[in-house]
Amino acid sequence: MKSSSIIGLSIIALVMTFAYASDAVSGPDPASSPSGPYFPSDYYDSAIPKPSEFLGFSLGSKPASHAQMSGYLTKLAESSDKAQLFEYGETYEGHTLYYLLVTSEANMADISSIKDGHSRLSDPRKLKSKKEAESLINDLPAVVWAGYGIHGDELSSTDAAIATAYQLIAGIDDNTKYLLDNLVIVIDPMQNPDGRERFLTQIRQFSGKVPNPDLQSVQHTGVWPWGRGNHYFIDLNRDMFTLVHPETRGKVAVCLEWNPQLMIDSHEMGALSTYLFSPPREPYNPYWPKDTRKWWDIFAADQAKAFDKYGWSYFTREWNEEWFPGYTSSWGIFLGMVGILYEQAGVDGSLVKQKNGQLLIYSETVHHHFVSSIANLTTAAKKRKELLRDYHDARKVAAENKINSIGGSFIVDPSQNPHKTGRFIESLLLQGIEIKQAKSDFNVSGLYNEHGKASSKKFKAGTYIIDFAQPSRQLLQVLLDYDIRMTNKALFEERRSIEKNWGSRMYEVSAWCLPLAYGLESYISNKSVSVSSETITAIPSRIGKVKGNDPLYGYMVGYTDDAATYLLADAFERELKVRIATKPSRIDGSNFKRGSLLFVKKENPKNLEEILSKLGQKYGLEIVAVNTALAADGSDLGGSNYRLLAEPRIAMLTSPPISLSNYGSLWHMLDYDFGLRFASVDINRLKRTDLSRYNVLILPSIWGGPGLLKSVIGKGGISKLKDWVEDGGTLVAFGSGATFCADSTMGISKVALRRQSLEKLDEYEYALEREFAADNVTIDSMRIWDNVEPKKKDEKKEKKEEKKKPGKEDLKRLDQFARKFSPQGVIFECRIDTTQWLTYGLGEKLPVLVYTDDVFLTKPPIRAAARFESEDKIRLSGLAWPEARKRWANSAYLTREGKGKGQIILFSSHPYMRSFFYGSKRLLINAILLGPGMGARQAVPY
Repeated sequence: MKSSSIIGLSIIALVMTFAYASDAVSGPDPASSPSGPYFPSDYYDSAIPKPSEFLGFSLGSKPASHAQMSGYLTKLAESSDKAQLFEYGETYEGHTLYYLLVTSEANMADISSIKDGHSRLSDPRKLKSKKEAESLINDLPAVVWAGYGIHGDELSSTDAAIATAYQLIAGIDDNTKYLLDNLVIVIDPMQNPDGRERFLTQIRQFSGKVPNPDLQSVQHTGVWPWGRGNHYFIDLNRDMFTLVHPETRGKVAVCLEWNPQLMIDSHEMGALSTYLFSPPREPYNPYWPKDTRKWWDIFAADQAKAFDKYGWSYFTREWNEEWFPGYTSSWGIFLGMVGILYEQAGVDGSLVKQKNGQLLIYSETVHHHFVSSIANLTTAAKKRKELLRDYHDARKVAAENKINSIGGSFIVDPSQNPHKTGRFIESLLLQGIEIKQAKSDFNVSGLYNEHGKASSKKFKAGTYIIDFAQPSRQLLQVLLDYDIRMTNKALFEERRSIEKNWGSRMYEVSAWCLPLAYGLESYISNKSVSVSSETITAIPSRIGKVKGNDPLYGYMVGYTDDAATYLLADAFERELKVRIATKPSRIDGSNFKRGSLLFVKKENPKNLEEILSKLGQKYGLEIVAVNTALAADGSDLGGSNYRLLAEPRIAMLTSPPISLSNYGSLWHMLDYDFGLRFASVDINRLKRTDLSRYNVLILPSIWGGPGLLKSVIGKGGISKLKDWVEDGGTLVAFGSGATFCADSTMGISKVALRRQSLEKLDEYEYALEREFAADNVTIDSMRIWDNVEPKKKDEKKEKKEEKKKPGKEDLKRLDQFARKFSPQGVIFECRIDTTQWLTYGLGEKLPVLVYTDDVFLTKPPIRAAARFESEDKIRLSGLAWPEARKRWANSAYLTREGKGKGQIILFSSHPYMRSFFYGSKRLLINAILLGPGMGARQAVPY
């Protein structure tokens, strides 16, 4: 490393050196920053093009597009040996994702060696001695990840990335040289170009010659679907550990390639605020490395000094909490990095009049992010050795099993559902988690799962084993721990806030456990598992085939594996005729459970075996040829217990007040995941839409409550919806969309909302008792044959124990109070009625994510396919207050209700939130794929 004579300079001086520019707009132009332009003309390499020279406008006068940003960064990389531009992915809309690598020329010439050194430092097992580690710490530059623009409608950070790149590459002052000598900076300038381009198009369309500072003007608000999310409207800042989308997968791969010590995550917030940066407030996640909070204080102190020089306002801790690990900077913390969040008051590329009457203009917002970036880079450079040492130590104690642990090994058997388990394992591999696969059967004792202690268990060869003793242990634990618990201090603050009617302090869901989200049967061993195994780097390929050939009758496919749902969707697209088993069968020596798929030869094309062989290979499934319809046990294949399915013709309601994220996750699932065609129907045009073209209609969650949706579609829309269902349609609704259907004033469904049925709770409790009795039938033969009656209960004791029932107003008051403690992203457990077609392929229990304040009640003829567990069993993971557990206990999660020729299917909460709750996703895809043939009788051709 090169030494520098300026190490003792204050960060204020370093930042102020960068604060003035020759290319900034002067005078009253709203694009100029009141605090001064960005770059001093006397300290820059004239061979490096300024942003204004390439862009054709002053940086900060308006937002740069993806093409302008990528074009300029390409030019910078071509103009200097200090920078290299790399592609790391492509978005759904075909935008290239880039990162710019910036460091000194000497470092760049040795960049492969530097990268290798960081790889070894990140995995202490690769080092031969402590001396080798110290040598790396002394010689290596620290790596900083500077991320900008993950939300497409948060504009200023990308332009700040351009400013930062220019400063680092063109700057010839000692301060900039010091940064480049001590750091390798990875600039990720625009993580969500699809969303940004959508939002830029909107604000261009609504902007005039004269900028308007009124926040209510549509040039600031944009229109649905805005630009926060990616092409599928997904919030990429919640995708870091779920890794559903290409933007995140590419970013994580590069992050693991460079192993940074500092991760900067630059955002925008409400326009009437100021500027937020770390540290956060409670609740704190218990799996952080021990030095995390120390580093927040160090970086915050330097960043505050940089802002104080200008007299800028800022704050820390107020609303940002660090519990959820899915944010970009939060995810990095669990890999040993220092994660720093910025939030700048956004002005949508223009200007806004704030509450104090002053104008906040776009160039100011860019300037704030630029100064923050330089301040953090300076702190990292000044504290380079300490950053590297703490990073290495965090990884070292994790790998050496020297920290508190939730166990020795995590174990999951893929045999029950290889497809779903494979996706889970893939998500971990993509995050650098080390995974082994057993080569032989083995026994393990000292196990526990989400329900607590479990007995010893035998596992088969092929079982996945993940040892917790590895460098990324903190990340592994935060993703796999069944039930991470908050401190009493955090609980106190949360409870007090709710009791005082201030609302919840939680910014995100309180539970996310991946094994529960995927609905896996998994275990944690108290000790590391010792068995012959091999480390895997990819999911083993699955070999699908047709067992037997040219059968007399047809072919059958089991439905337990999630891959079967994809095969079914593909079969519909190929216009194959498919039947489904409503009762088990044993045919030709093979057992087939409820839900098994049957392809009868006479009902399908002559090349059916060829088609099914390709589908079996594509999805890794065994397809069994059967020569007879006669079952050795169970249902014969030619009877009514093998129902002919109908191809789903799907429509989904969209546009305001539909929830953007709900719609987006469903859109991604149907389109990208399953390749199913569906029509997006504008809910505002519902009355004018010909619904007879569709046999499945999806209503996602809505904003604003049932009353708002009613005002949007009117009585005519509600009537049309009911008529369509009664004529044979399958209506599937989630969350507040389901609440709309269940609301008694709408007259759509007979599922009841608890808050509207307080005087009838006895009726629903009786119905629940009868349902429970039907599911738990016992036979008292003496009572039946010998007329022996059970002993009578002590009526006096019963009367004495009987409590006075609360009146109507008391019930209402109690329910209103309990609703304040509604679950906000809690994993509850459901009992599954495995006899119902909605649950085919699932076991008797299922974890679901709940984020709602409405409780659904049912009584015959409505059936609950999934019902929440009892009060003492309902909570699996996350913060669920006693009031919530009591209120939700034994209520309905998923209901099915016949209406005329059609049916209504309601989910009390979104079953596929953020596209990663694979367990409950099966209920959703069953409703869509099986519904038209199983619960409705619509035969109108498209």
